[in-house]
Amino acid sequence: MRKSLIFIAFTSMIAFVVPATAGAASSVSGGQKLLITAADLPPGWTPTAHNSTSDDVSAQAIATCSGRPIAKKKVALTSNDISDPSGKFSTSDTVAVYATPALAKKQFGTYTSPKYRTCVKSYVSSLPFGGDGGPLPTQVQVTKIQLGSYGQNRAGYTLRADIPQADGTTLAVYRVEAAILKGRVIVKAEFNGSGDVFSQKQGEGLLKKLDTRLAKAKV
Repeated sequence: MRKSLIFIAFTSMIAFVVPATAGAASSVSGGQKLLITAADLPPGWTPTAHNSTSDDVSAQAIATCSGRPIAKKKVALTSNDISDPSGKFSTSDTVAVYATPALAKKQFGTYTSPKYRTCVKSYVSSLPFGGDGGPLPTQVQVTKIQLGSYGQNRAGYTLRADIPQADGTTLAVYRVEAAILKGRVIVKAEFNGSGDVFSQKQGEGLLKKLDTRLAKAKV
């Protein structure tokens, strides 16, 4: 069940996925270079296809709560979910390319909105972990964090949800989310952990790689 806690609940929590517009092929190749791959992680980390079935549902719920409509993307890309050998940790990222820098900046305001933490907490508190019929969290905490000087603007959050288990124990699942804005591009990376927090050193290393790629990307 631990993998499903990460892949079903966390990876579909805040994706802001809407259909991309046509005629965006020129931006796709540049955006693909911003996706995290297994090559960015130590040997043994395994990619699996990202499950985006409920991405649009969760995105719409949080956007409605925040009062910030989801802007249409020119290009929308999502990496695989990449997990460590134990299955307790995973990472992935999404890349959104908008028609103009102004539109990207406006959309980025969702992450910096004062309502964002409250809306995420409310949504996750009502989310059955492991899929329909799964247990609801007994406690959810969402905390804003400071990130390094990535891109033109950045926003970071940590989330902890306590999930009751069949044997009467509680499993803490964690997520660290980092969104970076540069020009007309938003890159959002997420670092998930089941029973423990994703390595801060490893997460920061991945963010530095993404920031370097973003500076050079032609999107």
